[in-house]
This record gives sequence, C-alpha cells and structure tokens, in this order.
Amino acid sequence: MPITEAEFGYPLRSARLFLQPIALDDAGDVQASCLDWESVRYTSSIPYPYPENGAQKFITEALAKRDQGTYRLLAARKQDDATYVGQFGLTFAEDDPGRAEISYIVTRSVWGQGFGGELARAGIDHAFRDLGLTSLYARVFLANEPSNRLIRRLGMRFEKVVRIHAPARACDVDVNWYELDRADWKEGGG
Repeated sequence: MPITEAEFGYPLRSARLFLQPIALDDAGDVQASCLDWESVRYTSSIPYPYPENGAQKFITEALAKRDQGTYRLLAARKQDDATYVGQFGLTFAEDDPGRAEISYIVTRSVWGQGFGGELARAGIDHAFRDLGLTSLYARVFLANEPSNRLIRRLGMRFEKVVRIHAPARACDVDVNWYELDRADWKEGGG
C-alpha cells in the first residue's frame, strides 16, 4: 500500500527553508532555473537549452515516478517569502528498496548563501529519519568543486570515480561517487 504524502509530515522545515513535494504549480520556477546554463551545466539529465514547457513535462514525469514508488522530488522554498531555492530528489534503487541516489539543484540567485547545504541536509535527514532508508549515494561531476565540497561536508565519503553517460550533455563524463549509510549518518548527528 503506497504511503501518502501526509504521512511524511510535509512540508519539511530547516532553519530557513521548507521542502514539500514538487507540484505542477512549481513549473514556472523550475523552468526559470533550468534556463540558466550555470545552474544546469553539471547535471547529467537536464537538457540545455531547456525546452519550452520542459518543467511541466519534467514535473508530470516526476509525479508519475513518485506514484510508482521509484522517485521523490521536493521543491525547496525560503520560509520568509516562499522564494524558490531549488529541489532535492531521491531515486530509489531498483535492486535495494532501502537505497537511493540523491540529487539536488540550487538556483543561481541564491548561490553562496548556504541554501544548497541546508536543502541537501534536510533531504538526507528525511531519507534516513522519515523514509527509513539504509544508504544513500551521490554522483558529482569532477569539475563541480563546490558540489564536491558540499557532499563531503554532509558526511558522504568518496568511494570511486566512475564514467557515466550524461544524456543531456550527449557525452560520457567522469563523476565522483559518494556514499553515506545510516550508521554514519547517525554518528554524524543525524
């Protein structure tokens, strides 16, 4: 039986943000963020240039994946004025229901203000505390040094470099592979 959104206690709250399941109402903000090359250049699946109505299609697909139990996507907004900050995603592993890949994107207008770490920390805590996951992993482009630093600050440990196909870049890229398990999360104060 699928678990309803209300059972997870959304919206999640951090010091300055609230995170809630993505909705079609978020399409305008997602679209604007994805039109910025600097915001999407280190992503493997967000095309550039971003297609007209791309966000509406993306969110519709994300909602269908959520209903299938394979994906969860949260929109992050500032608590004080509801400004869109970015999103946090969990893609559940097909072969291990307790494992998921994390992803996040932060809109460039708030870079350098700590929102990336705050939304990622809230999402990771949610994955372990509320969803009961046992391990998380992240794949980060080698050249994306700010995101590599952030992932390490969040307690994720470097495992290896792997080559992945980045369909949105129409090429293969090397990424750093990071892991975090429930025990290490708890030990780090989770």
